Amino acid sequence: FGEKTSGKVNSCVIKNSTVGIASKDSSRIEVKNTYFQNNKVAISAYQKKPIFKGGYIKIINSTFSNNEKDFKKNDLSEIKIIK
Repeated sequence: FGEKTSGKVNSCVIKNSTVGIASKDSSRIEVKNTYFQNNKVAISAYQKKPIFKGGYIKIINSTFSNNEKDFKKNDLSEIKIIK
């Protein structure tokens, strides 16, 4: 998701990816009931273009297993976890 987009991901299995879900450049994503396994980076939020703010991801009731890194973000972005 990028450049001021918004979206929802619900009840998915994300496995064996370089990046499971990414939010960049003022995008907002809600991730719910999703399972992340064996990814290099499960969740990534960042600013790529200076004309935008960072990315935002809200994670609700999701599970992480055996990822190299569960979360990656820069200072302008936010990842919020709700169990």
